[in-house]
Amino acid sequence: MTEQDVERLVQDSGIIRHRRQIETTITNAQLFLEVQKEFGGFYNYLRTFLPEGKTVVNHWKALSEIPASTPLSDALGKDMKK
Repeated sequence: MTEQDVERLVQDSGIIRHRRQIETTITNAQLFLEVQKEFGGFYNYLRTFLPEGKTVVNHWKALSEIPASTPLSDALGKDMKK
């Protein structure tokens, strides 16, 4: 997307018109596409964080048991930020 696209979006009353949020959304979309290209899909990227590539199945009985974060979510978040 070009600077003109960003400017057009800033003027669009149908969306949040904060320039930094628009620019960040564009950057995140571009990075998402790069990850898809590198790993052959976003799902494949996520699988690299799973122990032995297998789905983690939790057996929570109540919402209060669900942690705000886990070592797995922390590792994924750290990698996505870089």
